[in-house]
Amino acid sequence: MVATGNVLDDGKLFLSVRKMASDSVLCVFLLCCSAVASQGCDLYAATGRSINVRLGYTLKSDDSLKWKFKDQTIFFKKSSHIIAGKPSDINVDGSLKLTNLKKDQEGVYTPEVYNNNGKAQKTVTTHLCIRDPVKKPKVNATCQDGNVRFHCFLGQQPTDAKYEWLLNGAKMEESNLSFEIKAAENEAHQFVCKVFNEASSETSEPVANNCAKIDCDQFVAVGGDFIVPLGYQLKPTNTLKWKFNGSIIFYKKTERLVVGKNADINDDGSLKLTNLKKDQAGLYTCEVFDQNGRPQTTRNTNLCVLDPVKKPEVKATCQDENVIFHCVSGAQPADAELEWLQDGEEAKGNRRSFETKAKETKGAQFVCKVSNKVSSESSQPVVHICAKTGYPDELVGINIWILTGARVGLIVVLTVLVSVCFVRVEKKMTMGLRADGEELPLQRTDTEQHSHDPHFSPLQPHHLQS
Repeated sequence: MVATGNVLDDGKLFLSVRKMASDSVLCVFLLCCSAVASQGCDLYAATGRSINVRLGYTLKSDDSLKWKFKDQTIFFKKSSHIIAGKPSDINVDGSLKLTNLKKDQEGVYTPEVYNNNGKAQKTVTTHLCIRDPVKKPKVNATCQDGNVRFHCFLGQQPTDAKYEWLLNGAKMEESNLSFEIKAAENEAHQFVCKVFNEASSETSEPVANNCAKIDCDQFVAVGGDFIVPLGYQLKPTNTLKWKFNGSIIFYKKTERLVVGKNADINDDGSLKLTNLKKDQAGLYTCEVFDQNGRPQTTRNTNLCVLDPVKKPEVKATCQDENVIFHCVSGAQPADAELEWLQDGEEAKGNRRSFETKAKETKGAQFVCKVSNKVSSESSQPVVHICAKTGYPDELVGINIWILTGARVGLIVVLTVLVSVCFVRVEKKMTMGLRADGEELPLQRTDTEQHSHDPHFSPLQPHHLQS
């Protein structure tokens, strides 16, 4: 509503009031814009943390100070007299202290300052927004042929969380959680995964790849145990930190344990690794600091974890006058090596099979040995039974030639015995034929002699029949 004055012809002043439609529309528009603008956040803070809301004015000792939250007075100090709140609610400069923030503390904070004459001073109103803080991410580096793959493990993060990669502290253009690069070209570089939102920011431990390094400092078999040496005489006041591929796996600051468990290390500070798996192969770094934070020692150990070899078996096959030995080793690790032993001495190279003269290796023991950096297995010793004729040299542990000689001797003895028997039988038969002509007279004479015997009874026909 606007009042305007007009002078009429009679000289009297005429006051008229007009509605200014356009001005009303403009005021409504500005109020709406102000309401929209008030929804924006001037300051962000994370739940559970602390923050100071600035006053925007240099406070004097005789000024009166009032803080409002959503138009409710939460602190009021008139000169040196506190009417609402506590002295610990504000800082010396009059800014508002907010601690252990919760979501219901989000809103508009308005300060009011009056000088000793009661005149209002210019201050700053702050719209505070509270967000859940992000969590610390973790980076893993995996070797793959000549490359290294970096992956950022975010875990459970707030919905407004964002992430980015840093290379030696500078932002990278990489926008994926995982990426792969040449290992040899980036051996000395450190990669960091950063997670952030408006209220908080966290970065992973810097990780450098060790994939270009060929030689391993230590080897251990899968499933085995290993102690990573510290190489330093640890003191109770020292700070000890162990890293695996750049990520902290154990951190003890004097007597306070920050990361890991006490069971992870020995009394001398060496790192205990048990029941090792393939993904535990990599670079282990120990760092020791004194009680003033000065570094005392740093040591790197590149550990390789390999599959152990399996026990092989030897098979011997006779072929003509030769014998073929074959090492049956089954599925072995890629780094497994094979060698042959003859009577305990290295022989025949590293071929899986070989052929040799049966006669020249008669009685020799052959063993197939499979080994790698972390293990070794040997087959049972094998002696071939292949003879020159193709027959075995032994049978049930007895030399075949002894058995053959015994068999020939037995045949000779049997032949002699049979010949003697035939001779004796033939002689008896000859003697029997010569005596056939005298047989009857002898019978008569014998009968006649017995007829004089009163007890003699000649054979009757029925006796002969019987």
